[in-house]
Amino acid sequence: MKKYLRLLRVHHYIKNFLVCLAPFFGQVIFQPYIIKITLLSMTSFSLLSSSIYVVNDICDVEKDRKHPIKCKRPIASGEISITTSKIICGFLMLASLLVQFLIDFHNITSWLILGVYLVSNLLYSNYGVKNIPLVDVYFLAFGFTLRVFYGAANTHVPISVWLLLVIICGSLYLGFGKRRNELTTSGNTTRIVLKYYNSQFLSQSMNSCMTLAIVFYSLWCMEKDSIGFASGYTYSVPFIIILFLRYSLIIEKGSDGDPVNVIIKDKILLLLGIIYALLLILLVYYQ
Repeated sequence: MKKYLRLLRVHHYIKNFLVCLAPFFGQVIFQPYIIKITLLSMTSFSLLSSSIYVVNDICDVEKDRKHPIKCKRPIASGEISITTSKIICGFLMLASLLVQFLIDFHNITSWLILGVYLVSNLLYSNYGVKNIPLVDVYFLAFGFTLRVFYGAANTHVPISVWLLLVIICGSLYLGFGKRRNELTTSGNTTRIVLKYYNSQFLSQSMNSCMTLAIVFYSLWCMEKDSIGFASGYTYSVPFIIILFLRYSLIIEKGSDGDPVNVIIKDKILLLLGIIYALLLILLVYYQ
């Protein structure tokens, strides 16, 4: 069973909490109907993202076998055959679509988002997009943004433009960090696109995206505080700064740069994230 969970990258489901972003900040996340829709939306996106991970592993099986860490993945190591993986992939895609059918069969926007996510990832995996510098990182960030749009579409709750910009810049920061540490730990032998990058450029890009994310978040907080019905959002800015800085500190220590692994393995970062989440709940729901 463990090998199948590793194949599906279950620990990466943490990314799908972005589906909750629109209903959370729309102050409706605790309504029973919204809770049901949000949980189903997370399930649908998790199933679809797992199918994409399987596709990626099938396409990259030979390269993964040369990678010091990825060679341990179920397909690359031979624990699960490619034929079995294809069957699992097909089942996951169908299951994801079935869940969306249960959520709202008539929601064209949600179907479109799922389709765009599927097509963009297939382009990334099978048609060389992942080998184009900068475009590869933008495609990774695009996936995070689609999660936010998907949650907003299914719950019919709009999302702030400032918050979208935070997600975009934050995702680019994570993407450039992943590329930089891949380059540092494995060189340019395990991923073609790495030969177009160098550590200095990737570090500068990380810092630029981090700065922009903090600025956009600050602007969102100032906007919320200026409305008059809420206050204190600006006081959460230091938490965002320390979260970014803590993450940067961790990946400087030789991590492979995978965002999920960094987040779930560092207790201090997790604690800071929990404190920040509790602060947001107080700000959004108890003023």
